[in-house]
Amino acid sequence: MPASKVYWINAAVATESLQQLKWMLQELRVSVFAQELKTAYPISETRIHKHIDKLKQFIQVSC
Repeated sequence: MPASKVYWINAAVATESLQQLKWMLQELRVSVFAQELKTAYPISETRIHKHIDKLKQFIQVSC
């Protein structure tokens, strides 16, 4: 597979992961400030930190 294609695949995966992080942060806000609305899935600061750590590892491996 050409290097340019690998780059675009990795960029797409990173972008998707950042979008997930964005929604996780939104869900955390709901769980803290609007508990009566309920969240779409279980969320916590720990889960967000784990997601960030995985994203950091992916970026380090990709570069």
